[in-house]
Order: sequence, then structure tokens, then C-alpha cells
Amino acid sequence: MAARIRGVLSAVGRLKRASTAWVARGVQTVGCTVCFQNVESPLLDSARVGVLSMAILVVIVLGTFGAWFRRLGQLEQEHQATAGSGMVQPRPGDPPPNHQSPRGYGQ
Repeated sequence: MAARIRGVLSAVGRLKRASTAWVARGVQTVGCTVCFQNVESPLLDSARVGVLSMAILVVIVLGTFGAWFRRLGQLEQEHQATAGSGMVQPRPGDPPPNHQSPRGYGQ
């Protein structure tokens, strides 16, 4: 384990010396656009669009779940209100009840 750590430290030291030598000779090094404060690039614009679209998708999904749970709460309240009467109360706009059993059973 100690030999492995020494090997890693040796590699880091060589990399540090090589980068110092490049800078001393005036060799232009290439860095990322964020390091050089050029944050307006097509790649970054695409990443922003991706993050925005995922945020919109999350809001839509959470809104749908919220509406579903709200509807479940309304149905539960309706059920609690009609539980004592033993009858399901028709909602406005429902067709009138058909008093015949399906397929003639139970007559």
C-alpha cells in the first residue's frame, strides 16, 4: 500500500514539474471555457435547455400527482357524505338510474 501511495505522489510530482516547465517556456496551455471565463458556448446553452426541460417535466409530473390526490380527497369526502344514507347520490349531469338489473338477473 505504501509503495502505491509513493507511486501516485511521484506521478503527481512529475505532472507538476512538467506543467511548470510548459508555463516557464511560454507554451500556451488549453483549459476549459469556465476556467477562462468564457461561459457562453453552444454546449453550455444545450445544458441549460436540458436542465430547464427536466425542471418543467418535474413540475408537470408533480402537478399531475397533486391533482390526482386532490381528486381522491374529493371522492373520499363524497363517500363520507353519502355513507350514512346507504345510497350513492348522483352527480349533476349523470343519466337517470336504470332500475332494471343487467341482463335480466334478479327479477
